[in-house]
Amino acid sequence: MFIKRISAHSVSRRGSRLSLIVGLGVLYLLLAGCAGEDVPVSNDDVVTPAAQSERTQVSGIVTDLDGNPLAEAGIAVTKSVVGVPEILILSGEDGRYTWHLPAGTFTLSAMKEGYKELSLEVVVKEGETTKLDFKLEKLP
Repeated sequence: MFIKRISAHSVSRRGSRLSLIVGLGVLYLLLAGCAGEDVPVSNDDVVTPAAQSERTQVSGIVTDLDGNPLAEAGIAVTKSVVGVPEILILSGEDGRYTWHLPAGTFTLSAMKEGYKELSLEVVVKEGETTKLDFKLEKLP
């Protein structure tokens, strides 16, 4: 049986050559990708993630069954397939709320002490405001 001895020096040289070849290949790919035609971009074409999320939202009003606004009602995400920055917000004095959420499907629940909790499913689309109103029933 033939066994070839490999010195540490020859392994080191092979490793260096391999690194050099891989490095040159990466450099070639980067330069090849930059060889395309320049396309002008205006500020109107650029939408930052923050600006996009400001336009992607759910808004509505929380009222009782008679249409009276319910101040400081809690609106919570109870089911979601995407992460959300907050899990609970409160309606304002006029019962209105606006919640900046990422695009996706959510189950939102509105709750207020003395009222029955109501859960509704909503589909939030990128760059749109989705309207979702809650009418809560007073507990007996």
